[in-house]
Amino acid sequence: MTITILESDKPLYLENTSFINMIYPNPVDSDLIVELKKGSKFEAIEFIDFLGKRIKPLNTIQKREFIHINVFNLLNGIYLLKITTDKGLNKVKILIER
Repeated sequence: MTITILESDKPLYLENTSFINMIYPNPVDSDLIVELKKGSKFEAIEFIDFLGKRIKPLNTIQKREFIHINVFNLLNGIYLLKITTDKGLNKVKILIER
């Protein structure tokens, strides 16, 4: 059996390249740091709990490629961190633990 791949065939899946270098500490108790790839600027940040409730962090500051996020207003648990930048959207699982 011979398989022919045509140039016009598109791949079924393309890997999404993340604009995040690192997120730490995880688990976090009060301040979370997100390191973006050079030149990225965040537009919006929110946490989503497992009930689907959207929660804004207390304070978010970007200094160069680093976003400092105060999560003191979040209860212990697992959240989905949704970060929107000029490069796209990423979602990361974060554990709040005090």
